[in-house]
Amino acid sequence: MRLKKYFVREQLEFDGQQLKARWAQQRFGLKGESIVAFVGLYNPARDVTFPSTYEIFRNAKMLHLVVEHLHTDLEKLRLQQLLLLSVLQEKLNHRLKGDLVQRWGQNLCHESARLTASKSLLTNSSALIYTGVNIHRGDPKSKLWGIEEGGIDPEELAQVVMDQYIFELEGIRRPKNQLSPGDLGV
Repeated sequence: MRLKKYFVREQLEFDGQQLKARWAQQRFGLKGESIVAFVGLYNPARDVTFPSTYEIFRNAKMLHLVVEHLHTDLEKLRLQQLLLLSVLQEKLNHRLKGDLVQRWGQNLCHESARLTASKSLLTNSSALIYTGVNIHRGDPKSKLWGIEEGGIDPEELAQVVMDQYIFELEGIRRPKNQLSPGDLGV
């Protein structure tokens, strides 16, 4: 099943409601697995879902990526989240012309400044990934970095990240990528 992608042209606040099963289908008519990107403020309800990032990014303008996969396998979800973060890191470093963005757990940082908020969670019927990418640095004391400091366009970044994530997943799912014991010399 091919992941459907959609970039929302109007500003949309991330309030946490986007992390519900079938949100992309209900809001944009995207049936099945999807990846949706939009720009807007980060303002989730202060609850247990976002305790460590709420104060850091509250009211920050961010590029938001919301992925829904139709499975409930936690290990597979975490690997998909790491794949999304790795694709994002690769695309950022390419645009910054160096190895400037590093992944620390579920976060990306530019030098010692935080760049992303990322979360994965399971519902009864699907697996959800959220990654927010900070756009503006804001207060210099905040220890945040924003992609506008690197001259990176949020929409262009969203499009290439969504395309590459879909490409990587399709490569994993292609039958020709499955090894047989003969391929291993066994």
